[in-house]
Amino acid sequence: MSTDLDILHPERELEIAGETVVVREFGFIEAARLSRWAQPVIDDLAQMMMDPDVDIDLTVLDEILTRHTDVMTRLIAQAVDRDPAWVEALSDVDGQRLMMAFWEVNGGFFMRRLVMQAVTRQPLSMASVRSTPH
Repeated sequence: MSTDLDILHPERELEIAGETVVVREFGFIEAARLSRWAQPVIDDLAQMMMDPDVDIDLTVLDEILTRHTDVMTRLIAQAVDRDPAWVEALSDVDGQRLMMAFWEVNGGFFMRRLVMQAVTRQPLSMASVRSTPH
């Protein structure tokens, strides 16, 4: 059950590689700085969501995220305040668990950018523009 605090500032604590790790949500300015770096992931997610033949599931998501391992390593490391080398050294099991926790906490980071991208790419219909009095 989510509390108001979980919704406003979600984070997850879990044990990874024998250490307690807190996966935190990106802050506003931090997310703005990371957006450019994350753009290839956002573009692949957008393409996947527009394809009616693709069922969005964890397998497809894992494929996109692992296609961009350098980007994801940096983003995950940022979210857990660790060096990217620490993330790279994780076992497959710990890496998968951490990536899923990262997605759970920071999925909104990607979704907000997908929505913004979709909205800004929509052509402005003249029928939707209302004239204003002089």
